[in-house]
Amino acid sequence: MSLSLDWQRRIDAWLGALAGRLVERVRELKFEYAPTAEQLSPREAMRRLSFRPIAPGAGWGKQWQYGWFRCRTRIPRPAAGRGVVLGGQVGDAANESIVFLDGRAVGGLDRQHHYIDLTRLARRARPVEIMIESYAGHYRPTVGCQFLPPGVSHMPEPRRWMQTFGGLWLGWWHEPAPVAGPSGTSSSWT
Repeated sequence: MSLSLDWQRRIDAWLGALAGRLVERVRELKFEYAPTAEQLSPREAMRRLSFRPIAPGAGWGKQWQYGWFRCRTRIPRPAAGRGVVLGGQVGDAANESIVFLDGRAVGGLDRQHHYIDLTRLARRARPVEIMIESYAGHYRPTVGCQFLPPGVSHMPEPRRWMQTFGGLWLGWWHEPAPVAGPSGTSSSWT
């Protein structure tokens, strides 16, 4: 079922209000950004790319590019039994990103997953390197298989940037910290 724009906006507003009841932001993180046309591992990205600071609201990524984001920070210890979470947006709602901590994939951020539970990692209370790989996107034709007169393009006009950096932060869950499950792994909320 397809929702009208009005209903999609209502649902987005409701989810935004709900998010404030789930998580309390503790610290905004300062990230650096580097574009590339290649798929790289976190180690290759660190070695081969030139990173520059990026602020929330800044545009990033041209068509077909990947963006790498990095931040060195200390994850705070969980407070009063509450869990630690990484949240925010690298790009628009349809953007998909994979998050690495110290070179190891720990989760993804996308339209359905706005947070990554870092509670188990926070117990160590040491500096970590957060790296995020994200695809900027590409244009899709605006029409199907139709006749177009000569000189008329089926592709939309290119934008300067494909995505806008929304910023990322660390916060506390408004829930008790997760407990170890049967396999010894921590439960996670998304």
